[in-house]
Parts: sequence; structure tokens; C-alpha cells
Amino acid sequence: RAMAPVQEEPVGETRRMMSRVSSNLLRNGAVSEFIALAAAEPDDTGDNISAKNCFYGELTGLYWLWKNCTDVDVMGVCHYRRFFFKEDGELMLASDFEKALEDCDMLLADAVESDATNYEGFTSAHRAVYLEQTGEVIKRICPEYYPSFEEHLQGHVSHAGNLAVMKKEVFDEYCSWLFSIFFEFKKD
Repeated sequence: RAMAPVQEEPVGETRRMMSRVSSNLLRNGAVSEFIALAAAEPDDTGDNISAKNCFYGELTGLYWLWKNCTDVDVMGVCHYRRFFFKEDGELMLASDFEKALEDCDMLLADAVESDATNYEGFTSAHRAVYLEQTGEVIKRICPEYYPSFEEHLQGHVSHAGNLAVMKKEVFDEYCSWLFSIFFEFKKD
């Protein structure tokens, strides 16, 4: 079953499309919200980092999925109202993801090319020191990934939209790697 974290109550056609795709919705940053959404599971239950939403954004939902959804074969995330669509324009259903993952381990949003480097794109909205510190953590705890990190920062292509669907074992490996970097970063 596909999981889709959302931060607002879906309405109309979006609500109908989501009910066709996902049997579970997750609300990010629930610990800091004043109004609960009845349709969505809050990310402040079970093993969670919801209180860190101001630092991690939608990644608090990713962490919640990783730690609390263990009985699935496929794990996926969408962000706000962004979804995966088939080439004919139809919304992808759980069966479409399962079929697509027979030939690969992960589905990502289409690549987006920019005139700016990924470094320039990040630093136009955030402090450069965050990337530099992240690079230092990667160099220290998983140095085999540092050349790829540097190459990506100098590149012009990224996968926007926080869209990913993958086999659960790949999801678990990814989250283990990602959060080990984030939690080490917070120590520094």
C-alpha cells in the first residue's frame, strides 16, 4: 500500500484521487498543530520526531513511516498535492507501483534541470554552512558517498517534489543512511 504524507485536508477531486491511491494518510508536524485532521494519521504517535518538524519538515513524516509501518512491501511518499501519474495521465494506483517495481527498486519524480547548480539553488534559500556541515558529516561517517554528494551539488539536475516510491527494504536502507547523517549533523 502506498503512503502519502499530507499537511492539509484534501478536498474535492484531490480527495477522491487520494482515496484511490492510498489507504493511509500521514499528517506531518502534528505535534505543533492546533487543529487535527480527522482523515490523516498524525506523525506524533509511535516512534516519531514530530517535534523536530521545524528542522526536518516533511522528513518527520518519512521517519514516522520508516519506524511505524513495518508490514508493507512497498513504501512511498508524496508531498502536498503532488502525485505520480502514468504516461496516459491517470493517477498511479498501488497495483501500478507494484508492477513498476518488478523492474526496478525505486521510482522518483522526473528529473528537473536548472540553470543554477544544486548548490546555488539550495543556498539561494538556505545558509551555505548547512551544506558544508552536511558534507563534513558525510565525509566522516560514510566517505564513500562524499564524491557523489559533491558531484550532485555542482550538477544542474535534481528530482523535485519529494516524490519517491520504493521497495520497503530499499526504503529502510535509505532512511537508515539519511537519518544517521541528520542525527550526526545535529550533534555537531
